[in-house]
Amino acid sequence: MELMVEIIVNTKDIDHFFCGDLNESITSLLESEMQSLKEEESLRLDSLEKIVVTHKFGEDVSKVQQEYGCEEKGYTNRENYTSPAKTIANKTDKKSLKQTIVIYEGIIVGMFSHQIDGYELEDSRYYYHVLHHEFCHVHDNFYQYEMFTKEGMAGAGLNELEQILITHANVIWNEYLAEKISSNSFPINKLYDLYIPNFLTLTEKCKESIDEKKSRYRFSGDLNGLFKHLQKETSLLLKEMSKIQGCIHGLEIEEGDFSNTLKDDLGRMNLETIWTEQRDVLQELHEIYPKWDDRYQLKDLGQVVKRCWESFGVVPKYLEDKQSIHLDVPI
Repeated sequence: MELMVEIIVNTKDIDHFFCGDLNESITSLLESEMQSLKEEESLRLDSLEKIVVTHKFGEDVSKVQQEYGCEEKGYTNRENYTSPAKTIANKTDKKSLKQTIVIYEGIIVGMFSHQIDGYELEDSRYYYHVLHHEFCHVHDNFYQYEMFTKEGMAGAGLNELEQILITHANVIWNEYLAEKISSNSFPINKLYDLYIPNFLTLTEKCKESIDEKKSRYRFSGDLNGLFKHLQKETSLLLKEMSKIQGCIHGLEIEEGDFSNTLKDDLGRMNLETIWTEQRDVLQELHEIYPKWDDRYQLKDLGQVVKRCWESFGVVPKYLEDKQSIHLDVPI
């Protein structure tokens, strides 16, 4: 069955990269990729409603999030990393799942780069992978929508800390699976030239940022601000870690084959145990996917998140008598 997806082109000054009509070129490319992935990889893309190719990435992400009534707002936009694409779903609406991919116009230009003098087909592979990765998010969201009950999504039976941990675990899983099942389009040189160097830079900045916030906390007493900052920094760190792990597992690379530097740096940052625990839990989750026990299946992964926080010197506890989260920040 042919997919019925609306393709919206909201680009600026990129016509010269294309032969022929811009809208037709982009639409033809995206439709071809969707149909190919649906047929050859059995990706479940039926719930994909729209693809928005845009030069106003942040603005269009916000519009779709508002349209779908998403609690999550915005996209990853950091000094050392800005997301080039985002898949947005209305997963809390149990009447019907709808999804939209918003993708920065530069990714589409990159997919056509092999048509430009001086560029090879290999130059465009990574950009195809970015799109492939987003289609895999659509696929995973479909199965999560099938597996997760309304009660599970609302965190029924969980305390506040457990709900927060599972929310972070869900993000980690999302990136792991999308990278793992899209790994056949991933140019392996990017693992060594892009993913690992960026991740190691991120770990350094993450530690520096959290240590600075802890120092400020000791003067201000602002535990709430510290906890929010800790979550923001470690969420990106563990998500990027899971992308590398998904790539390694998808390409069936032996960890010892690719980098002693990564292992040494993880050890220096006190994150080697976190890497191992997260890797093992993600593999266990993948073995039983998509036959999970609701969203609660992510609880073990949530505990890895908690141990990551503890490795940065912030120890969260849930106080049943006060029905609240308490943070210990040892000196």
